[in-house]
Amino acid sequence: MKVKLGQLYGIYEALVTLKDQKLPIKGKYWINKNFKKVAKEYGDAEENRTAVIEKYCKKDLEGKPVRLFMDDTKYKGVEYKAGDPVPEGYMGKFRYDIEPTPEFVKEYNDLMEIDIELDVTPIPIDFLDGAVMESDEQMDALDGILVVEG
Repeated sequence: MKVKLGQLYGIYEALVTLKDQKLPIKGKYWINKNFKKVAKEYGDAEENRTAVIEKYCKKDLEGKPVRLFMDDTKYKGVEYKAGDPVPEGYMGKFRYDIEPTPEFVKEYNDLMEIDIELDVTPIPIDFLDGAVMESDEQMDALDGILVVEG
C-alpha cells in the first residue's frame, strides 16, 4: 500500500487505538501483525522528522535543542509551566522551540510528502466487531487497510 510519509502518523495512531481494544481474535491478530510493520516505518519516519526539527530549532548555550513543556507539569518535585524549558532526562511530552521559517517548512513538508510502501494486510471490517474509533480521521487513516467483504 503506497502512502505519503505524513499519512503514516494517522495510520499509526489509528492502529494504536485498535490495538488497545478487546477485539475478536482474528481482528486482534491482524491488527497486531499490521501494527508491527507500521511501527517500524513510524520509527524511521520519526527519526527523520526529529532530525529536521532539531536542525532548525533553537539551541541552548551547549548547542543542544531547546525543548519546552507542552503542559503544566510536575517533574522530580518541581512544578513547571507550559513553555518552560525541559530539564535533562525528562522523557514525557514536550515540544521543540522552533520558528516556522520558510526553509524549515519546505524541508519538513518535503519529508512528509515522500512516498513509502507499507506492507500491510487488508483486514475485513467484520473482524473488528465492537471496535470503537476515536474520530472520523482515524477511520479515514485506515482507508485501504480496513475492507468490506461481500
